[in-house]
Amino acid sequence: MADSMQRATTDFVSRDVQGNVQGPAHPLFEAVQRALATKGWTVSELWRRSGVARSTITQWATQPRPPQSATVIAVADALGIAHEEALRLAGILESEPQPSSAGRPDVEDERLAALQAELEATLSKMSPRDRARWEAEMRREEVERLERWRRLLDGQPPISD
Repeated sequence: MADSMQRATTDFVSRDVQGNVQGPAHPLFEAVQRALATKGWTVSELWRRSGVARSTITQWATQPRPPQSATVIAVADALGIAHEEALRLAGILESEPQPSSAGRPDVEDERLAALQAELEATLSKMSPRDRARWEAEMRREEVERLERWRRLLDGQPPISD
């Protein structure tokens, strides 16, 4: 039994040239490290801005499974990384979309439906408190997005962080 558990978890990891274990989200971990260095932030600052625990972020380097989409998106939002890119780096989305399906409405609808199902599954696992926080954050982001568009349409410069 232990052997089958070991095989199940190691199937999702790789090793770098020094033999260190790398999980499927290691590319995201590296991108986060680069973004933190660029912004001059610490992991504690990222935790404060994203609500994602520091230990969760550091585990992305070696954990054997991809992280939860909600945590990836929260960190991506805090760092200004596109959601699709972050999910791809985390090992959640395919590396490249299939060329034959790109731009086809039926494939895009299927992809949207799959993402919606994943979101609903994630939300159903959240505690009522976390879900309320998530919903408040989504409303805040929508208000910010609408404000950016209003400023743009009014010919005003965008507000920078």
